[in-house]
Amino acid sequence: MPGFEGVGTILRLGTNPKAAKRFSEGQRVAFFPAMGSWAEYVIVRYNSLLPVPDEISDQIAAQMLINTIIASVLIKAGHNSLKAPITLPVHILQNAAASGVGRLLTQIALDRGVRPIRLVRSNQSAQRLRSVLPGPPVYSTSDSNWKEQVREAWGGHKLEVAFDAVGGKAIDALAALVDDGGTIINFGSLESNMGTNIYSLAPNNLALKSVSIMSWFRLAEDEKRKDFELALSLASNHPELFEVAHEYEFGDFQKAIQHASSSGKTGLVLLKGPI
Repeated sequence: MPGFEGVGTILRLGTNPKAAKRFSEGQRVAFFPAMGSWAEYVIVRYNSLLPVPDEISDQIAAQMLINTIIASVLIKAGHNSLKAPITLPVHILQNAAASGVGRLLTQIALDRGVRPIRLVRSNQSAQRLRSVLPGPPVYSTSDSNWKEQVREAWGGHKLEVAFDAVGGKAIDALAALVDDGGTIINFGSLESNMGTNIYSLAPNNLALKSVSIMSWFRLAEDEKRKDFELALSLASNHPELFEVAHEYEFGDFQKAIQHASSSGKTGLVLLKGPI
């Protein structure tokens, strides 16, 4: 069944004493991971629950965990890819910057003093991103001179890390911009993209690193809890980053599945339970 996260009310607690200390029946919580969260009832482990304050809406709470976790995994991978000693300012290049993960990655980077340069695939997407999350420069890869624009934006500073969520030839293009010995961190690809030309990495001695949310599950519980707290902070301070494409009533789950699988949608598709 679709869905790995959501928000709901605790109807019944299990017998684990640790759960009883942290949660209570009737409490509103966000949860991740959960198999088949598009359901009327879901059984979730207590350490996958996060209490949600009243000021965070259900629409935001239902989607704030997965994308924040992925963005956190990425920013850690980016930091670990920098060469010591790390000198400020640090610039990063990110494509698919208008996606849910991309916007959160930008905000986390800004909060930590990193300067993102953002790439999208159309001028329309660029204009929209500037309105939702102003500040860092945004360029459309549909422009013939976008690489020159990016080089001008970082003003001669080093560019050691680029984040890729498109795959294929997009990686080749990023490879032409990252400095010698840098790293391209991939976390996704478009189905239509052909394979990357591995030789595009050779001229600048670049590393290509793949990152997925699966690495998060191997973290200690206190590290996972920090990412949950990060999600709460972002949801409270930057609710505009959590966009909803549409919210469907429970009986319209087939329409919701079709919408969630469609291309070109902006924001997350939510299914509202009957309770």
